[in-house]
Amino acid sequence: MKELFDRWCELFTNSDSKVVRDEFDNLIKHYSQPSRHYHNIEHIKACLRHLDEVEQTIKRREIEIAFWFHDVIYNPYASDNEEKSAEYAEKALSRLGELEVVDSVKRLILITRHPSKPESLDEQYMIDIDLSILGADAELYSNYESWIREEYRSVPGFLFQRGRKKLLRSFLEMSNIYSTPFFQKKLETAARKNLKNALDNL
Repeated sequence: MKELFDRWCELFTNSDSKVVRDEFDNLIKHYSQPSRHYHNIEHIKACLRHLDEVEQTIKRREIEIAFWFHDVIYNPYASDNEEKSAEYAEKALSRLGELEVVDSVKRLILITRHPSKPESLDEQYMIDIDLSILGADAELYSNYESWIREEYRSVPGFLFQRGRKKLLRSFLEMSNIYSTPFFQKKLETAARKNLKNALDNL
């Protein structure tokens, strides 16, 4: 956790250290809720690792901040998680004295709604990284499907299968799941294989 906290601190070197610590602790509390089996701090860590792989000239700091906040509010049965996460980010960034990045961060959080149409390179990388799990190795992807089912465990099986099939098919119907050449080359083939296998197993 120290390494993660140090990375968080590097984003806010000009902010009050107590506020930086408090906001980090608040995020960890949200991402550590027992109902979260996928949308937790491990997902954030994975997003940050993928961001580190990207060599393009992008608004890297704003994207990294957005990843920290993009799933801070998560209720699998709600349709406004992204909006509420963006609102949370705005308040937290205000406390951190980072008003100049609020609009960019909120825009990047909101683009993680699915489906979405990312336009700028920043938005494209935000979405591609958020969806990187789709192109993971087969074992990790299988775990991901199990984690998602756990998050929706109160939904009857037939209803979950209906909704899940619709979502998986929507990805497969896209001409490209990933928008950037980097992630198309790295993950597109594996993602399509994983999605097809998941559909067959539902």
